[in-house]
Amino acid sequence: GDYVTAESWSNLTVNESFATYGEQLWRHYKYGKASADELLYNELNSYLGISDHSPSLVRFHYRDKEDMFDRISYQKGSVILHYLHGLMGDEAFYQSMKKYLTDNAMHSAEAANWRLAVEAVTGQDWNWFFDQWYYRGGHPKLDIQYTYDDAAQKMTVAIAQIQPGATYKLPLKSAIVYGNEKQVVDWAIAGKNTSYTYPYKNGVKPLVIPDIEHWLPGEITENKTPSNWLLAYK
Repeated sequence: GDYVTAESWSNLTVNESFATYGEQLWRHYKYGKASADELLYNELNSYLGISDHSPSLVRFHYRDKEDMFDRISYQKGSVILHYLHGLMGDEAFYQSMKKYLTDNAMHSAEAANWRLAVEAVTGQDWNWFFDQWYYRGGHPKLDIQYTYDDAAQKMTVAIAQIQPGATYKLPLKSAIVYGNEKQVVDWAIAGKNTSYTYPYKNGVKPLVIPDIEHWLPGEITENKTPSNWLLAYK
């Protein structure tokens, strides 16, 4: 906060979302992944408890400075950092934080400076991520439908983005489960509709657990049967 402070009230997220996410990192270090996941779950649901049409992380217009101290700057910002951390991996994420703090030490900074640090470390363009998560309000809502074709011995996953407005680019990891066998696959969700097909294995129907790493700062609904929900729970 004082070492590198927000360049403007609009960029308060560069301080407060890290303050909130820092507790998740501490929980993981001190008490383990389950404790950190519980906090992540609570923070995501705290954010989702407000209006669907929430403002963006970086807000150039607000009625009062106190409006910035809300579940957008804190909770939503923290789950977005969790998503970014997952996409980048530990080494790149921590190196990016170090570079951001080193380059801007004893000065003010904004979200663009954080993006530049991420890009310098990874060598990748992250404008797409910051545009949709830092400068756009709201969040994605995924409706996932599973269709089993016993004759063809395959299952189709149909993923629809049903939130109003623009669509999101959503790299996610999901689990495909056959009995006691689990494999993690990459999903590259883009556009309103995305689909994947998975075969049966020796007559065993695949069970899908979407977003197995809990990255998505948004909502998922599924048409799983009660028996499949039980399998997912197990």
